[in-house]
Amino acid sequence: MAGDLKRNILGKSRLIWQGWGMTAPAADIAFLLGAIALVALGATPLSILIGFIIYLAILNTSYRFSQKYISAGSDFNYVGKGLGGFMATFEGWNLLFGTIFAYAGFGMLGLAAFFDIFDSQIVTDYLWIPIVLLLNVITFFILYRGIRFSTSYQTITGVAEFLILIAGGIGLVILAGKGNTLEVFNPMIAKGGIYGFIHSLTLSVVTFIGLSIALTSISEETKTPRENVPKSLLISSLIIGGTIIFLTYAMTVSWGYTDMASFGNSLDNGLVLFNKLSPIMFILLFIFTVNSFMGNNISMGTSMTRIFYAFSRDGVIFPRSFSKVDGTGTP
Repeated sequence: MAGDLKRNILGKSRLIWQGWGMTAPAADIAFLLGAIALVALGATPLSILIGFIIYLAILNTSYRFSQKYISAGSDFNYVGKGLGGFMATFEGWNLLFGTIFAYAGFGMLGLAAFFDIFDSQIVTDYLWIPIVLLLNVITFFILYRGIRFSTSYQTITGVAEFLILIAGGIGLVILAGKGNTLEVFNPMIAKGGIYGFIHSLTLSVVTFIGLSIALTSISEETKTPRENVPKSLLISSLIIGGTIIFLTYAMTVSWGYTDMASFGNSLDNGLVLFNKLSPIMFILLFIFTVNSFMGNNISMGTSMTRIFYAFSRDGVIFPRSFSKVDGTGTP
């Protein structure tokens, strides 16, 4: 017999840091920023800023729908309300493949790639396989304990990660000294000028993707969801966007905005810069980058279980047995 998700157990703070976990800022800063820098070069901070503004425009759709509709199905439900059942099913299949590939591609293979830049021997000797599997067992345990436990974990580690990144960013700005400049907000210094800058935006927007699903998929378990979900979407996005934009600026001016091609080609650029601050900051960034990948898996896993639960409950894609929940309210 189908069960129900537990209602009224999540407040705004839990949603905010669940969103932080999905976007995984530490992983972006320590690992993914280089790809954007290869195209945007010294204008990387501006690219991230404009990319964030574009993402806010995209996020507006979920923000508006979440004020009216409450469903674990997230975008699946929103598309159904707007375009009908056929397109909702189409979106359901998109979510099914998209979330599975994102979980495997970023949370598992992305983590393996991060270990590779830290020590290539980890990948050469296939040590990444047991390490990643172990971390995923830990992730499963956190998810299995229920959403209050998992969101508590996300909140504690998310706040700690935020403080470390901001402290590191302040240190890098100070370290840059006279290297601080507004020239990093000039799109013409991107590779290929304005056309290269526009190209870089396609990568910058992706940095923030996932936030809306992380929050809207747990709307049924949220207190006063029509108020708290849209507010949390806005607050979480501003915290995440502000942090990544600030860190991008700090890393660019600290590295040297005229030398961002080497930044892009240096796979461990974030770790290199934090090591300049102190070995302790290097270690903390490494630990919280690994945890950032785990945080993404926790948020993604939470969203996947709720969305798949909604599929089953509505008789789409999965059998009815998938709509059962256990004593903790976990599908």
